[in-house]
Amino acid sequence: MWAALVSIGEDWHAGRISIAHEHAASAAVAHLLGWLVRELEGPGDAPCLVLATPERELHALGAMIAAAAAAHDGWHVVWLGANLPVEQVGAAAQHHH
Repeated sequence: MWAALVSIGEDWHAGRISIAHEHAASAAVAHLLGWLVRELEGPGDAPCLVLATPERELHALGAMIAAAAAAHDGWHVVWLGANLPVEQVGAAAQHHH
């Protein structure tokens, strides 16, 4: 999957595909990763991982890949999304212990 994302980014940078194409591909990958995180949900006593990207960081696929990898390893993943203030991430982490 990573190679495909790199290729899409290179094609966009070279002008071979449009921003709309790049965004559509990213949205499809994000949808797949979200599905994986939900499907691979760890048991109730699994360790918990709270993930987000910090304020002003809108590119979330790397963090979403980490979320899917953690879910695959049996973690309970709380995905908060992109562009979050650090205080909110900390509050969510405290809430989920």
